Order: sequence, then C-alpha cells, then structure tokens
Amino acid sequence: TALSPYQLNSAAMELIKSLNESFSKELEEKILILINSASLHPKMSKYQLSLTHKALGDCYYNNEYFQSALEQYNRAVSNNPKIAVKRRINKILNMPIEKRITSLFRSNSIRTRFFME
Repeated sequence: TALSPYQLNSAAMELIKSLNESFSKELEEKILILINSASLHPKMSKYQLSLTHKALGDCYYNNEYFQSALEQYNRAVSNNPKIAVKRRINKILNMPIEKRITSLFRSNSIRTRFFME
C-alpha cells in the first residue's frame, strides 16, 4: 500500500534529524523526495509542510548552506505566513551574496517519486 502524505512528511522530519548530525547528499536527496511527494497530495496539511520546510531550512542554516535555507524558509512561509522564519530570511538576505552557499544537492533537480511499502 502507498504511504500517506503524513507518513512521508513524518519520515522526512526523522531524516532531517539525521541530516543535522551528519550532512550528506544522499540523505538530503531522500528528504527532498519525501517532502515533494507529500506536498503533491491535495489533503496534506500546509501547516505540517511548513514545519518540515522550516526544519530543513534550519538544518541548511546550521550547516551554512544559506541559499538553500532561504529557499526552504520561503517555502515554509508560502505554506504558513505566520511561521517564525522572517528574521532568518532577513539575516540571509543581508549576507554578502558570495556567502550564500547552496546545498550539495539542488532541490529543483529532484524528480518526485512515489513511495510504496
């Protein structure tokens, strides 16, 4: 049976914890695929997605991938305008452009896949 969007989102949140401990391209790719798959479901909570994008943004920020953090924070805000990321967004926007490093794996190159159990 197919995983629900909430299961996909929950799996992404768990993997983000691991990514915080040890950043890798492979783990990042899995997380992005899970988030993209969950977000395609029409009944997926925008609030839950915003929390996941914020968590991934925080992970990128902590690993100094500031441009990727900015992208995730913007996605969080688009899903939930009240989410508390605006200070981080402003901090990144005020950084010199050369400091805004992108993550190892470009999120726009992810092809969405559906996960089956």
